[in-house]
Amino acid sequence: MCVCVCIYISKNICFNVINLDQYIKEKDFEICALKICETLSCFTVICIYRSPTGDFNYFLNQLESILNITYKTSTHIILCGDININYLDDNSTKHILDSPLASFGLFSTVEFPTRISYQSCTQIDNVFINIYNHDFSVHPLINGLSDHDGQIKTFLNIANSVPRHISTITRKINRHSIKNFTLLLSYENWEDVFLEKDVDTLFNNFLNTHLRIFYASFPNIKTKNAYNPKLWLTTGIRISCANKRKLYLTYRKINNPTQIQYYKSYCQILSKVIMLTKKLHYNNLISKSNNKPKTTWNIVRTITSNRNTNNNITTMNVKNKFSSNSLKIANAFNSHFLLVAENLHKNFYGKNTNNHINPLSYLQQNFGHFSTLMKVKNTTTHEIDRIIHSIKSKDSSGYNEIFSRILKISAPYVLSSLTFIFNKILDTGVFPERLKFSEVNPYTERRCY
Repeated sequence: MCVCVCIYISKNICFNVINLDQYIKEKDFEICALKICETLSCFTVICIYRSPTGDFNYFLNQLESILNITYKTSTHIILCGDININYLDDNSTKHILDSPLASFGLFSTVEFPTRISYQSCTQIDNVFINIYNHDFSVHPLINGLSDHDGQIKTFLNIANSVPRHISTITRKINRHSIKNFTLLLSYENWEDVFLEKDVDTLFNNFLNTHLRIFYASFPNIKTKNAYNPKLWLTTGIRISCANKRKLYLTYRKINNPTQIQYYKSYCQILSKVIMLTKKLHYNNLISKSNNKPKTTWNIVRTITSNRNTNNNITTMNVKNKFSSNSLKIANAFNSHFLLVAENLHKNFYGKNTNNHINPLSYLQQNFGHFSTLMKVKNTTTHEIDRIIHSIKSKDSSGYNEIFSRILKISAPYVLSSLTFIFNKILDTGVFPERLKFSEVNPYTERRCY
């Protein structure tokens, strides 16, 4: 099945796709639709196509059936596409189509030619709406990509949901804030750590103090970045694109082979220039980046127009029951990872009934006797400092927002307390509860969409 219609929508707009595949018939009736819900208004956008040789009666019946399904008094309908009915002429086909559309409050808004050549001038593309409480304007867009001109419809009193700026919340980290951070750390004597005997309590005291200084020194700031996904677009390319449109207007009105060939050559050269400009821009981004893999993947997402997906878990199947309780979901993940080895062991022996050899028997064969004692040497500040500085400097962090770069900066002021904590863990065999926390970020595989 071949479908010649599609709808492009900004990544900042929330929408729901309406599945109408059962109504599609190639050439006779091709359609796609989606629903957009904004703060005050809901819109159903329907894009249709009918071939000049398509069955008009089938097209009309299917269109009326879909409008019966999608029509609601609280929802505005925008019906657009290439229907191959010339609305510049007063013909019977036009009146037959207008009659069922009028029953849903839909009326034509395009009053200018949409397909112009040196031989003919027709209006076979149209936009029908049932929106009476919003002012609108409509004008042609000469794109040079097709012999059909585009139609741009603007609703004048509907709030624009697409932000011109993208807001991000980050920590204010600069030379001054880092200096203040180290100064505050230098004043700490970590008395509530060294005098405490309970491992959980002393680690909580250390972490709370460190986080308090971290949050005070590096406050959250909201920054606005201009939304410009085409940073490679230069002034010269903009001028060349404008000249291309002028050439297209000239070429479509005359039947001059030389002019047509010149226009096609101009388009080919412009396409090569755009491709080389993109390549140069992205190469510069990668060469100047400190984290080249991350920059490369950001470029891939930009080119493929992949939006940032929300990976928060709202519901999960826990023991054959769907739950939205965040605590139950977290406990389900903890249980899974704690028991995954044991479950695999049970499944393995369950499927292999002939093999019941205990893995511990291999140890018994190789070691004559077992020792119940294990001696662990205490760590030193030198060892902790070496481990901290061996960590790769990254801006990624866990739930506490402390990333490796900040840890390296604070190392001279926390080495003694960290060494004391780790030695206490080794002595008591108790692991702090707050070090058992983890973040689970699910990523849906592409085949699951």
